[in-house]
Amino acid sequence: AQFTQEEDFKPRHNLNNLGLSELFKWTEEEYLKKTKGSPIRRAGYESWSRNIAIALGNADTNKEVYDSLMSRKNDPSAIVREHVKWALDQHKGKSS
Repeated sequence: AQFTQEEDFKPRHNLNNLGLSELFKWTEEEYLKKTKGSPIRRAGYESWSRNIAIALGNADTNKEVYDSLMSRKNDPSAIVREHVKWALDQHKGKSS
C-alpha cells in the first residue's frame, strides 16, 4: 500500500517517532493534549496505558523497558497495575 497524501491521515505530534517507553511516560494531560483530533483518543487514557503495558511486556527485555514498567507499578488504575505486573512477569528470568 502507498502512504496517503491526505493530511488528516498523517501521524500527528511525532507519534510515529516515539518509542513505547516514551509513550508510557505520558500523563493523562499529555495524552489528551497530544492526541487531540486523533482517533487514538477514543481508547481513553486508561486503555491506552494498558495497551502500552501489554506491548512492553512483549518487547525485548532491557533496562529501558523494565524502568518504564516499574515507573507505573503503582498506577492509580487497577487495570494498568494488573497489566504492568503481567508485563514485568514476562521479563522475569530474562537477562537485561
